Order: sequence, then structure tokens, then C-alpha cells
Amino acid sequence: TFSPKNGKLALELDPKKLGDALRANARGILKPGKDARIEIVNHTTPTVVPSEDGVGVDDDKLASEAAKAITGNRNVVLTPKPVTPAITTEAAQKMGVKEVVAQIETPLTDDAVRTKNLQIGTAKVANTLVKPGDTFSLLKTLGPIDEAHGFVSSGVVSNGFNSTALGGGLSQLSTNTYNLGFLAGYEDIQHKPHSKYFSRYPIGHEATLWEGKIDMIWKNTSKYGAVTRGSPTARCIRGSGPPSTGMSKSRRAPPTTRPRRRPGAIPQPTASRRTPARPGSRSTSGARSR
Repeated sequence: TFSPKNGKLALELDPKKLGDALRANARGILKPGKDARIEIVNHTTPTVVPSEDGVGVDDDKLASEAAKAITGNRNVVLTPKPVTPAITTEAAQKMGVKEVVAQIETPLTDDAVRTKNLQIGTAKVANTLVKPGDTFSLLKTLGPIDEAHGFVSSGVVSNGFNSTALGGGLSQLSTNTYNLGFLAGYEDIQHKPHSKYFSRYPIGHEATLWEGKIDMIWKNTSKYGAVTRGSPTARCIRGSGPPSTGMSKSRRAPPTTRPRRRPGAIPQPTASRRTPARPGSRSTSGARSR
């Protein structure tokens, strides 16, 4: 843009926009930093995958040198600088993720189409890091629920009637992740129970889901990081590890009991076929619920 300065028009360049344009056209040279990740090994052991510095430039200096080059030799020379990622290795280590503190399992139905939605959804939830004070939103974590992202139409209950919709079955994942927050002792920000009973869910401890209308959100109110993990298999949907390993006292607590929160939360949702589902049932119900 141009603005008046000393009776003349002066060129003003937006440093951020100019820097973004340079980064988009120099991907082989400039690259963003990679955040450290916390991954769960063997379903029970949290491991920090180190961060990596990126390569960037000073956007303000770029804009200043580019403005000078307009009337000069039209060349801009910049010295690359390291770009620190948002989550460094040290920051990830300080989050104190050490052990499993919550785990939930709910049985699958025999609906293979519905199971596909759960496999895709669980994979998206896998290894999600929720920092202290941050919230976990299932809809935000899943992203668009559409065919372009692999979701398919399956059974839902909409306004009291059986129907089909993209992502049918995802409220089973909503129920599991809701219980993670509950069992870990986190703050319940938003959830909506189903409008009718399904025997595979803990009574009074379940949550439906509907894109754009009904979300499931909890807040990590501890001073430790929380990591959810998922591992879909042919036999079951394991949102974060098998039910036979990594169990803690909170895993065995009854649904109506909120266990003591323990350092380094690794909430672990699991949907398995350990018990048979009621014939013809779906994991979702209620006013427009999946």
C-alpha cells in the first residue's frame, strides 16, 4: 500500500504477508519448526518425540529490504534464522505425562459401515495433546465429517426417528472421550446425553455428537499434560490402548465415582467387543444425534 509521507507517496509493505509469500515459494529452503510430540509406546509408556527447529527469515527485515530494493538493484539478501517450534522438547517433558489415569471401553455393534466411522474417528483422536488449561473438543479434533475425509453414512436417530447420516456411530467415540475427562477429574464444559438408553454405555455417563450442533468438550484443569491415544484394529476400536494393560485405579473406578487425579494424565478411550451389543441398536440417539 501507499501512504502520504513528507508530501510524497511512500510504499508500505506488510511484513507478515510478504513473509508468507516468500515461505510459500521457497519451501525447499524455508520450513516451519516441528513440535515435540508425546506418543504412547506399547499402549502404556509415554515417550517424547523431540522437536525440530525450522528455518525462517525476519519478516520485518524482509519488508524493509524489499522496500529499499524497489529503487535499487532490486535484489534482497537475507540471512536465514532458526525457527523455534511452538512445543519444544523441554516443554513437552515438563508437562509430566507419565502414566495411564483413565480408560473406558464400550462394545461395538456388528455394523461394519458404522465401525468404519469409528475407526476413522478414533485415529484422528490418537495422540492428541491437551496442555494444562486447554480444552479438548471432539468436533474440532475430528474436523469435517464428510465423504472427503473418509466418513460414510450409517444409522442415526434424528428427532426420534431412525435415519442415516454421515458419521453415524461417532457418538460412541463421544461417549468414550467424555468418560476420559470425567474419570481423569477434568472439567466438563459441554456434553449432551442420548435421549434413550443403550446398554453398552455406562448409565448416565454417555454423550452424543452432531456436527455444528452438539459437541463434547472437557477442560484439562490439572497442571499436567493429557494425551489421548487410539489404535483401531480388526477386532475392536481401541481409542487409546488395550483394556488389559496400563490400568490404574481410575480405570477400575465405577462410573459414578470420580477418582483422584494423578500426575501426567494419559486418558485412554477403548471401544471393544468384549460384551455383545443389543441387536439392532445404534450408539447414538436423541434429537439429531449420531
